[in-house]
Amino acid sequence: RQARVLSRIIAERTGELTRTAERLQAADHEKTLLLERLRQQADVATRQAREDPLTGLPNRRAFNEQLAAALEGVMAGQPDFCLALIDADHFKHINDEHSHAAGDEVLQGIADVLRRSTRAPDIVARIGGEEFALLMPETTLEEGEAACERLRAAFHAKKDWGGAARALRVTFSAGVARSHRGEPSAALLLQRADTALYRAKNTGRDKICVEA
Repeated sequence: RQARVLSRIIAERTGELTRTAERLQAADHEKTLLLERLRQQADVATRQAREDPLTGLPNRRAFNEQLAAALEGVMAGQPDFCLALIDADHFKHINDEHSHAAGDEVLQGIADVLRRSTRAPDIVARIGGEEFALLMPETTLEEGEAACERLRAAFHAKKDWGGAARALRVTFSAGVARSHRGEPSAALLLQRADTALYRAKNTGRDKICVEA
């Protein structure tokens, strides 16, 4: 009889331990799932904080980080790079005359052309309403200007911007500047490129100007 009692007690304890282990295993699984969901949500939040929602390109914050890193590289002895600021011409007219939906389609189309017409190492971003930036590593000023001219040709060749913007002719103006080891800040490099862009906008548009 004592053996039967002992067997029953052992069986009960074993059952309790098994159930406890199962509960702990289930809790651990739930914890793992929760951590994975939190990680995914954090990844989405991080991407949204650095990505332009309309075009899917990096936003100004992300581009500024890349630009600062590129300048640090130059200061450390890496080759210079080119920065181009690209601004869609007469964009307010597109919004006013053809609707904001057409304007959005144009911006998405611009982003697509920039993606397809630039090199893998290049960094393209939307940094303002109709303004985009292009960082071209290990690029001379002449090469940067030529790259922007190829982009102009790609814009001219695109006949369908989609939807309400289908028949529009879209051009851009650009200002190009090149980094150098003595560049004290990203802001000054951006200012030089912006000065060149301003000159392009004020001397006829649909052109590229270079600021040495």
